[in-house]
Amino acid sequence: MTESYSENEIVGRVSVRGVNYFFQCLNELSDFLDIMGEESGGSVSTYSKGVILRQTEIDMIASQVFAEQAHAGQKRKYVDEDYVEHPIRVRNILAELLDSKSEEMTKFFPSKKDIIIAAILHDTVEDCNVSLDVIQDKFGFYVRRLVSELTNKYTKDNYPELNRQTRKHLEAQRIRNISNEAKLIKLADRLDNVSGIQNSPKDFGKKYAQETLHLLTSLIGVNTVLYDKITKICEDYLNNIKTDK
Repeated sequence: MTESYSENEIVGRVSVRGVNYFFQCLNELSDFLDIMGEESGGSVSTYSKGVILRQTEIDMIASQVFAEQAHAGQKRKYVDEDYVEHPIRVRNILAELLDSKSEEMTKFFPSKKDIIIAAILHDTVEDCNVSLDVIQDKFGFYVRRLVSELTNKYTKDNYPELNRQTRKHLEAQRIRNISNEAKLIKLADRLDNVSGIQNSPKDFGKKYAQETLHLLTSLIGVNTVLYDKITKICEDYLNNIKTDK
């Protein structure tokens, strides 16, 4: 799955922040494997546990290396920040959420690793001309499917005859039919985007907040924590604009 990355390349190129994050994930997975063994009346062998943890380590670190390479040189709009900081934050939002062990999150746990990897890769196809075949080759079919679901289909390049409002409406309709795992990533993505909405020009901020509230109608029932945070940020922003007038 990650044959093109040697151990030396991974250790030498990933950020210290990334390494610390992945060690945290490995500790949590190790605890989960122990619990699995206890609940099944047996145990996960030390060897099997080591193999699972090692492959998880490689896949998770490789996904950050891949994202950092794919987004190299890209900057976030309206802020002086490397673009890759955005998918890293999206990944971290989801990692924290998936560790909450709330009843709402338990259904996602079997897909946790793939969700987190897809989160950090979610813009690589749309913004970096990475092919879905490459995503599948390096990270598997399930990550490919999630990244595909998260790739905007109704772009200006694909539909130049449509105005922005129509394209955003059609994209929101499409999002309504993607998997809950992809919707969860979409919520984290949008939360990080609206968290910096104060840095954007007011005209764009107003439009983006309104588009986000419309998009949320397609994301109801996936995660109330993220949904409520996004709603509050957008509504507060729009109310503040009215007050400023």
